[in-house]
Amino acid sequence: MSIINLPLVSIIIPCYNAEKWIAVTIQSVINQTYYNWELIIVDDGSTDKSAEIIKTFEDKRITYFQIENSGVSTARNYGANNAKGDFIGFLDADDIFFPENISKKLNFLIENKKRFVYSYIIIEDTVSNSSEIKKNIITNPLKQLLEFCENSSIGLGSNVIMYKSLFDEVGGFDKNLSTSADWDILVRIAKIAEFGYIPEPLISYRLNPNQMHKNIKLMENDMLYAFKKAWENNIFESKKYYNYCIAKVFLILAGSFYKYTNNLNKTTKYLLMSLLTNPIWIFRKLIKLIL
Repeated sequence: MSIINLPLVSIIIPCYNAEKWIAVTIQSVINQTYYNWELIIVDDGSTDKSAEIIKTFEDKRITYFQIENSGVSTARNYGANNAKGDFIGFLDADDIFFPENISKKLNFLIENKKRFVYSYIIIEDTVSNSSEIKKNIITNPLKQLLEFCENSSIGLGSNVIMYKSLFDEVGGFDKNLSTSADWDILVRIAKIAEFGYIPEPLISYRLNPNQMHKNIKLMENDMLYAFKKAWENNIFESKKYYNYCIAKVFLILAGSFYKYTNNLNKTTKYLLMSLLTNPIWIFRKLIKLIL
């Protein structure tokens, strides 16, 4: 089949000080078995050698933009606004596409008449030098996302191919968010589209000690902002259900402050907030832990 007859898939890489990884990440797109793609790299004000490395790639399908440092959501939206494809995907600057990632996900969307698809992922721990397959199976997307169920995190930043029209319909990424940006847009997508998934790993996600989730203060602000926004946009079916879900958020924050900062004041604060917001759920959880 001629390349003219193949749908164009736009891949966007937001890049900030990724000199250690960016070459391998770009090469993983070049190595795709599906060849009608465009790669849009948005350099979000890097101060390292990222730009120098990116410019060594001379593939005509690659477009490079430099913007002032504005955050990952703004960089992704900038790339999406310049995308020409009917399909769009994102790739974090330290992750890797396996060779058939685009091909299999695009075929799935077309054959199954879905607007959004993800796959299993391989998580590479750069500290312990180990890896594991993460099987993220979502059968009830909105419920699982709002309740922070196990395996509800699918890694939208690198793991999804969707119709560009769907991305535009939900309004793209919220520029005010970073660590909760994926959760926020996934919730909005889950309101209007089914999630399709391919039960095999098609990307590699690098877990490294410098990632944003270790910035617990940023995580705190993001999660509270995103949940407030979801409530104001009538995502939750009732105040009771909202309380049930946000009690889990408070518990996650308590655990994160304790694990990563040993901040006992914040840990105690969010434990109490979780207990006061949904005492029955917390009581049942404690009973399970004891038994």
